[in-house]
Amino acid sequence: MYTIGSDFIPPPVYAGGLRYHAVAPTLSLLMSKGIVEARDYDQETAFAWAKLFSQIEGWVPAPETSHALPIIKEIADEAKKSGEKKTVLVSFSGHGLLDLANYAEVLGFK
Repeated sequence: MYTIGSDFIPPPVYAGGLRYHAVAPTLSLLMSKGIVEARDYDQETAFAWAKLFSQIEGWVPAPETSHALPIIKEIADEAKKSGEKKTVLVSFSGHGLLDLANYAEVLGFK
């Protein structure tokens, strides 16, 4: 199981589920086999993508889900560059309707 260590102090982001100090055993296995790759994004970037996602799709993602959205642009840019067609599946874990005030604060809509 991958961990970032007991001495790690996470940044004060709103998405509490992202403050966990380890990666689930199943995901750790997939990472060790090179099947998946981990990436991280700061809260402002993630929330900006959540805003864009909600404008396009009509759904406000939960803050934890928003941290998975920036990779979509990276995948699209890589596919465009290589000429490869890709299908991107997003695991949408929940809505962020109860988090709108936090989105507003981070995105500067006070």
